[in-house]
Formats: sequence, C-alpha cells, structure tokens
Amino acid sequence: MCEHYGKSLDSEYDMSSEWLGEVEEALDDVGVCCEPSEYFVAGDDLPLPRAFPYPIAGCIDFEVLTELRDELEPALSADVDSDVLETVTELSEWAHECLRERRGLVWFFY
Repeated sequence: MCEHYGKSLDSEYDMSSEWLGEVEEALDDVGVCCEPSEYFVAGDDLPLPRAFPYPIAGCIDFEVLTELRDELEPALSADVDSDVLETVTELSEWAHECLRERRGLVWFFY
C-alpha cells in the first residue's frame, strides 16, 4: 500500500500506544504539553477490512499534520530521556516530511 499510494517512512522505534503514553508522561513531567497518542491512537480509523492478524491502522489528514508538527516542536528541546527524545524526533520528522510532500499520514501498529 505504501509503495502504491505513497512511501514508507523510517520507523526505528516502538510506537505502541503504551510507549506513546510513557512519552507523554515524560514530557508532562518537564512541563511540555504534547500528546501524540491523540493523533495516533485516538486518530481516525481507516476503512480497511478487519482480519486477523491485521494491524491497528489509522490516518492523519494532511490538514491536521500542522497541528501535530506544532505540538511536537517544544518537545524537541525538552530535557527528557534519550529514548523519549528520539521518539519525538521521529514523529516530528514524519510530520515535516508529510507536510513537505503535501500528503496525509497512514499509521499502523501490529
């Protein structure tokens, strides 16, 4: 699907809903309000057939990616654990690349 409709973005880190919750908690502890799970876990579902072992999938519309980018921006300079910062950096890179290419983002978790 990525090759046909767009392209695959690098994903070096575990982006589970549990991990995103830990990222948000770490950012909150240093006073940064950033909730990527609002976009990835609670985002819009894709109308794909449900079949085991199909991933949990969703999308972020192009118009909403500016909000995600802006929310992640202060988190990039937060005094947090390196794993948290790497995750925030990767999410920010995804948002910037999609905005540059004027595309929405499709995500999935296995």
